[in-house]
Amino acid sequence: METKRLVINDRERGSIAIADRFLLRLRGMLGRDFSWFDALLIRPCSQIHTLFMAYPIDALFVDRMGQVVMLAIDLKPWVPCKGTHKAHSVIELPAGKAEKWEIQVGDHISVQ
Repeated sequence: METKRLVINDRERGSIAIADRFLLRLRGMLGRDFSWFDALLIRPCSQIHTLFMAYPIDALFVDRMGQVVMLAIDLKPWVPCKGTHKAHSVIELPAGKAEKWEIQVGDHISVQ
């Protein structure tokens, strides 16, 4: 899986793996952890679930322009997340990372 730099509001936050092919998107974080990257970008994607997950995550729903349009914080395993039709992609982070990085709706995300 390809990795790039994650930039939030012009501040680099680490590496981001990109799941932009069907099988990579289907698998998402299943059977993975965040030891090789800081976040996972799933695109295109407008809703997620945590079925079969072993740990909670934070999810940032991002539109085509890179703006955060919805946050889902501390999603526990085995919980569906409705998502939003406004999202073009989802960034999954370890639970607590969105709060630590002070991410809010309206923030700008880029992958470089």
